[in-house]
Amino acid sequence: MNAAQLTINTHSIPQVTGRTLLLALGYSIGIGAPLGVLTGFGLPAVFPALSSIEWLSTIIVTEVYLSFIAGHVIAFGGLRQMTQTLQLGAASWRNIGLAFVLWLALWGILITTYIGLGSSLGIVREMGSAILKIGSLYGRLNGASPAFMTLAIFQTVLISPLAEEILFRGSLYGWLRGKLSASLTILISSALFALYHPLIYLWPIAFLFGLMAGSVRERTQSLTPFLIMHMVNSIAMIGIAYVVTGWRI
Repeated sequence: MNAAQLTINTHSIPQVTGRTLLLALGYSIGIGAPLGVLTGFGLPAVFPALSSIEWLSTIIVTEVYLSFIAGHVIAFGGLRQMTQTLQLGAASWRNIGLAFVLWLALWGILITTYIGLGSSLGIVREMGSAILKIGSLYGRLNGASPAFMTLAIFQTVLISPLAEEILFRGSLYGWLRGKLSASLTILISSALFALYHPLIYLWPIAFLFGLMAGSVRERTQSLTPFLIMHMVNSIAMIGIAYVVTGWRI
């Protein structure tokens, strides 16, 4: 009985094959790369008003993230199959509450560390600066038009978190979990999630975020609770950046 229960627990997160993961990445690149090139060269000719670097970069980034989502849908054989395999569905309030508590704990650690060491430790100051840069979208929100701000916030709050969670706590996590223990899976996926972010000083924060997201993923058997917190986190960073800098960096 115990052995049978152990087997069930071991495979409680549906496994993702290496082939499916590679297909998802391949489809994502196959869709995103030509779309980005087409947008970069074609959009300014068709819509000169969208030819600024701010508009083009935001539109292309949005396309890249949408391509990751589309690539996974195709690789998993449809939206329904993807959501079932990656356990992206309705979540209980209890599981969402667990994710919320851990997310608050993360920010509590960050704020306490910054207040305690921010003035004396350079790396802590740089981490705070990285949060402000990301929250203001590298200054692109400062003086932005309503149309641009709508697209930028839509991409940052909804599209990016969904794509990142599908990849890092979804397909990648499911593939690693079929081969490794929960602890190693959480550590590796968190490290890759941190390295994915462009600002080096954001790596420790992203790593801690990944650890908490992976822990919730494992415990709740659902991708949804920390996906919601990922979206809330993006809103919080945008809000903090506005309060501290007015989005001027």
